[in-house]
Amino acid sequence: MEGSIALVTGGTRGIGKGIADELELHGAIVVAVSRRSFVVSGLETGNNEGLPSGADISTEEGCKKVYDFIGSRFGRIDILVNNVG
Repeated sequence: MEGSIALVTGGTRGIGKGIADELELHGAIVVAVSRRSFVVSGLETGNNEGLPSGADISTEEGCKKVYDFIGSRFGRIDILVNNVG
């Protein structure tokens, strides 16, 4: 999984956070998103500068926000965990 780009929806708490943590442990760069939070692990810069504050992926606008961020920063998604409930 080293260097894979993983998107985990509902990934900032509970089961989603556990999944995100495991993916990161195995070398993935993890984009964990919820309505209130947007966290990226493994960034070379070591900070969250320029990250969206959160995204409600039940809306088209929220999905576009995540898609645009990942597209501009990484250009791809290798692993998708649709954990949002």
